[in-house]
This record gives sequence, structure tokens and C-alpha cells, in this order.
Amino acid sequence: MLGGLQSHWLPRAHAFAQTASALHQTLRTTPADLTAQRAAWVRCMLAWEQLAAVPAGALLERRSARTLDFWPTRTAQVQALAQVAKDASAEALAARVRAAGVGAKGLPALEWLLWVQATEPGAQALAVAISGCVISQPVVGL
Repeated sequence: MLGGLQSHWLPRAHAFAQTASALHQTLRTTPADLTAQRAAWVRCMLAWEQLAAVPAGALLERRSARTLDFWPTRTAQVQALAQVAKDASAEALAARVRAAGVGAKGLPALEWLLWVQATEPGAQALAVAISGCVISQPVVGL
């Protein structure tokens, strides 16, 4: 069991943590580059899928799968947060996102923002705030 954890799960947990951080950084630093943002999201989602293929251990205990990959996205909740994002400071928006239900944050919510709502007011700031929640989600004690 320990050998499998070290050889399979931990490398994928590290890869996910790195791609989630890269996604957050890309969203923060390239607000006008949807191609780069979408590519970073795809890399992050693929790393998540490799990690979450068989939820076990800390992933299962912390309910990370539900928090990071909740489906279906609650689009009305995301839209309400996007309205807040138009006028809120980054800190206030991050607090609202953290308090939101799982259906309004996580990778599917980011997907919806980046592909469906990307040009809507508040979408970029909200994407940054949601990605901050993704990278702060403890997957494993790294």
C-alpha cells in the first residue's frame, strides 16, 4: 500500500498542486488571453482526473472530489457571484467565493466561466477568486 501511495498517488497530487497553482497564476497575470487561460484549465483538469481516478485516503476523507469537481455547476450561483465581482475588492470576492456552495466553485465552475461567460463583466475577477479556492483545497499533506 505504501509503495503504491508513493509511486502513484503522491506524484499525481504534486502534479495537480502545480497545475492548479499555474492555472491561478495564468488567470491572475493574463486577463486578456483566453487561449492561455483555457489551456491552463485543461492541464489542471487532466491532472485532477489522473489524481481522482480512484479516490482514496486523504482525497476521500476530505471530500476533495466533491469540492473540486462538483457537477452540475450551479450557474445561477456563479452568475450571482459574477455580479458581486463587478464591484467587490479581490479580498471581499474571495471571501464570498469561499462561503459559496460547492456548485459555484471548483473546476467545472471555472470551465463554465472560461468557455461560456468569459467576456461577461466580473467573469475574470471571479475566475481568479475561484482558482484561489481550487489551489487552497487540501488534497494531501504535501
